[in-house]
Amino acid sequence: MKRQILASVMFPMAIMLFLLIFFNQSSIDEILKSNNALKRDLERTRIRCEVTDALISGKGSLSERLDRVFAFYSQISAVHAECGGNTVYEYRGQGATEPVEFRFTTSDGARKYDFTVRSQRISLGILSKINFFINTVFAAIFFMLSYMAISSWVTNVLEKPLSQILKGHEKLAKGEYGARIETEMSRSNSEILRIAGSFNTMANELEKFRKELEEKNIKLESVNSKYRNLNEKLEIEVGRKTKELREFFSLITHDLKVPLAAVQGYSALLLKDKTGGLNDKQRKFITNIAITNQHMTHLVRNLIDSFKYDSGKATYLFQDFDLGEIEDEVRTNVSFSLEEKNLELKTNIGGCKTRVCADRTKITRVITNLLSNAIKVSENNAVVELVCEERGGKAYITVRDHGKGIEDGKVEEIFKKFAQFPYSSKSAEGTGLGLYIVKKIIDGHGQSIEVRTAKNEGTSFTFSLNMAGDSENG
Repeated sequence: MKRQILASVMFPMAIMLFLLIFFNQSSIDEILKSNNALKRDLERTRIRCEVTDALISGKGSLSERLDRVFAFYSQISAVHAECGGNTVYEYRGQGATEPVEFRFTTSDGARKYDFTVRSQRISLGILSKINFFINTVFAAIFFMLSYMAISSWVTNVLEKPLSQILKGHEKLAKGEYGARIETEMSRSNSEILRIAGSFNTMANELEKFRKELEEKNIKLESVNSKYRNLNEKLEIEVGRKTKELREFFSLITHDLKVPLAAVQGYSALLLKDKTGGLNDKQRKFITNIAITNQHMTHLVRNLIDSFKYDSGKATYLFQDFDLGEIEDEVRTNVSFSLEEKNLELKTNIGGCKTRVCADRTKITRVITNLLSNAIKVSENNAVVELVCEERGGKAYITVRDHGKGIEDGKVEEIFKKFAQFPYSSKSAEGTGLGLYIVKKIIDGHGQSIEVRTAKNEGTSFTFSLNMAGDSENG
C-alpha cells in the first residue's frame, strides 16, 4: 500500500518538475541569447572605436598599431583590411574555429579602410548546460526531499496504524482478548479511526462473551460434576441390583430345574404304563403335561445359559467323544415336541462313528436348540433331519427343516438376542434365546455355523467341529 501511495503522488510531481525545468530552461536560453547579442554589438562598437583611434593617434607603423589593437582581443581570430580594393593589413590569431564575422569602415582622415573582422562566437551552450545541470540537481534534491516527506507521512499516518491494527488482529486470533488499538494515532485519518474503533468494539464484545462463557462453563462444570456423582451412584446401584437380580434369577432357575426334571421323569413313567393302565383321556392329559414341562425345561436352560454368556462365566470342558453317543439324549430332549406335531426325525447320528473334540454337554445343547427350532417351524406330519458327515478333516452336523424358509436379509438377525424366528407361527412360545446360545457356543469352540434357506423349501443349519486329536479345540 505504501508503494502505491508513493507512486500515485510522486509520478505527477515528477511530470510537473520536468515541465517546470523545460519551460524555465527555454526562458533562460532566450535571455542568454538577447544578452549575447547585446554583448556582441558592444564588442563591435568598441573594436571600431579602438581601430579608429589606432589609425589616427597611434605610434609606429599602421601594421604595428593594428597588431597591438587586435592582439589585445582574445575573441578576435582573423582581421582583414582593405583600402581602395587593395589589402593593406592581414591578422591571424588563435581564436575559435567558428568565428562571427562583421564588417565596418573607418578612416585616418585621408584614407578609408574596410575591415572584415572574424571574432570568436560567445558560447551559449555551455552556460545553458550549466544552468540545466543546476536546475536538474535542485530538482533531484527536491524530489528526494519530497519522497522522504511523503514516505514519512505514509509511515506515520497509514502504515504504522495499519500495522498496529494487524498486530491487534493477530493477538486477538491467539486468544489475547485484552488487545486494543490506540485511536490517538489515527486522528488525522477518519477511515483508520473507524477501523480502529470497530476493532476495539469487536474486542470488547469478544471479551464480554469470553467472560460470560467462562461463567457458564463454571456453572456447567458444577452441574456436570453433580450429574457425574449421581451417575456413579446410579451405576453402583444398578450394578448391585443387577447382581442381586442375576443371583436371584440363577437361584430361581436352578431351583426350577429339579421339580421340572421330576415332572418330566414321572410323566415318562406314566406314559410307559409302568404304573398301571391309563385310559385315553388320562394319557392325553399326561402327554400335555410332559410337552409343557419339556418346553418349560428348555426355556429355563436357555435362560441360565444366556446369563452365563452375558456375564462371561461360561466355561468349556473339551473332551473326545463319539457323536453317536449323544443321539439318545438329544432324541429324549425333543421327543414330546416331535410327538405333539407327529413329526419324524431322520438321523444318521446314531450310526456315525465320527469322534470329535468338544464340550459334550454344550454340543448336545446346540443340537437340541436347533432341533427345537426346526420342530417349531415345521408343519404337522413333516420330517426333520439331523445329519453328520466328515469333510476336509472336520465333522459337520446339519439340522434341516422343510418349512417356509427365511426371508432375504434376515439371516443375520436370527442369531441376535431375543430375536424370534422370522416365520414361526408360534413364536410366542419361545424367548428368542435358542439361536443366540447356539451362536455363542459355536464361537466358543472357535468354529462357524452356516445357514442355507430357500422360500418354501426349508432351512438348514450346519456347524463344524474339530476331529478328536486336533489341537485346535478352541
